Amino acid sequence: ATSDVNTVHAASSGAPLLGAEFFQAVRQGAIFINTARGSVVDEEALLQAIDDKQLRVGVDVYAGEPSEPDAEFASPVALHTDTVATHHVGASTSQVPVD
Repeated sequence: ATSDVNTVHAASSGAPLLGAEFFQAVRQGAIFINTARGSVVDEEALLQAIDDKQLRVGVDVYAGEPSEPDAEFASPVALHTDTVATHHVGASTSQVPVD
């Protein structure tokens, strides 16, 4: 529990690899970055850690991501004020200006 930054680079195995036990061991105020797969992280445990441990989070993947580009999507992790969140394919979205 001494790392200042924890990053996730793992394939999905179905069940979350990182849950409450992992986040309880994370250092207070650490940075957590997930650019792997949303299903790798238990998002409820992550949200709890953001609040309890002042975890600072960067993500571009989420549990339950829509498969259609125009689908409605709202993620509690993405909406949390201590999270920097982008689209997994941010450069391919309609929000990116094209010159």
